[in-house]
Amino acid sequence: MEESKQWQICCSKTSKECIMFTTQVCAAGVVMCVSLYMLSTDTKSRELYISLLSTSVGILLPNPKLP
Repeated sequence: MEESKQWQICCSKTSKECIMFTTQVCAAGVVMCVSLYMLSTDTKSRELYISLLSTSVGILLPNPKLP
């Protein structure tokens, strides 16, 4: 049962939850950085980047938990 929670990555075994957590935080960070960059430049579709930024922040604030 414990083996199903471990993923083989490169040369080591890592827990599935740790990999999912790291991937989600990295993806949200990229979205936030792109949104901030696009908001700092003069773009016409500011609403899109404001909603992406607020959604990313809303996802990150209550969630990232390692069991």
